[in-house]
Amino acid sequence: MRTFKVIALIVIMMALLIATKKEGDMDEVKFDQMLYPTVRVELNSGGTGTGVVIYSGGGISIILTAKHVMQRALQAKIVTFPEESEYHAVLLRKSKDYDLALLVMDHEHPYVARFASDPKLKVYDTIWKVGCGNSLNPYPSKGLVSNFYEEVIQIDTNTTFGDSGGPIFKKVGDNYELVGIIQAVAMLDTATPIYHIGIAHDWHSIADFLVR
Repeated sequence: MRTFKVIALIVIMMALLIATKKEGDMDEVKFDQMLYPTVRVELNSGGTGTGVVIYSGGGISIILTAKHVMQRALQAKIVTFPEESEYHAVLLRKSKDYDLALLVMDHEHPYVARFASDPKLKVYDTIWKVGCGNSLNPYPSKGLVSNFYEEVIQIDTNTTFGDSGGPIFKKVGDNYELVGIIQAVAMLDTATPIYHIGIAHDWHSIADFLVR
């Protein structure tokens, strides 16, 4: 009987160790696929926003962000993570139809966001938003899709000023894939932000912008 208890205890301990390792591996995936591809965009004017690396190679990286983050600027300082290094970037292209823009950075960043293999989103789908709100380092916020407005989606998760241009991810299998870009904090009126609701461009808007 005692031998059985010892064996049972060993089995339980092994199961806990495996579960802990798996959880640790998943946390590493979240950092690599969501947190580290996210960058902070800083302007000479003092304005800040968020962007996400969507391509890296040949000594450069391409960053997707919100058009209004750049305002009228043609260049920006990019802070990358986890090393918090600073690089120079210039405006590559702005969309005429969407609040989206591309920057090219003079550094080959090792972390690149995965584009959605299944871009379909439904109300109540779980999503993760990453942003550099209030000029902070990228931080994640988990929420859900709560509504659709043509080419934009409404997400029910913490969103604040400075998150604009930040990526929205959906878990597909064991990976986290890019499905949207934050546009703005939802507003009750011109002076009252609703910080627990964000407005974002969906994957189809991003794809349309990139292929034009």
